[in-house]
Amino acid sequence: MHQKAQFNKLHGISLPKVEHSSDQVVEPVNLDNLSKWVGKMPEDVIEDMANIAPMLEKMGYDAHGNPPIYGIPDKEVVKNTKDDEEQKDREIQVASFIGALLFK
Repeated sequence: MHQKAQFNKLHGISLPKVEHSSDQVVEPVNLDNLSKWVGKMPEDVIEDMANIAPMLEKMGYDAHGNPPIYGIPDKEVVKNTKDDEEQKDREIQVASFIGALLFK
């Protein structure tokens, strides 16, 4: 959960900024990200999920759940979710303020 503190630091974890998958590990885990994929998978994939991704069940997830039940999130995940929502709210407020200035 604290891997972000080590990204691109001396003796830390080096991640190329241009590699698309890098942003997936840079972002903190939050509740919204856990279910972003729901509704985006083809029905046949969902039906065969236990065979396609057997590690889901080995890691304790319900491979047949859609959306899955991930259990009770720990405090850090709840905090990350709250922080992410607050950041989105701030960005909307800034965008609205700039829009009001530009379109007076």
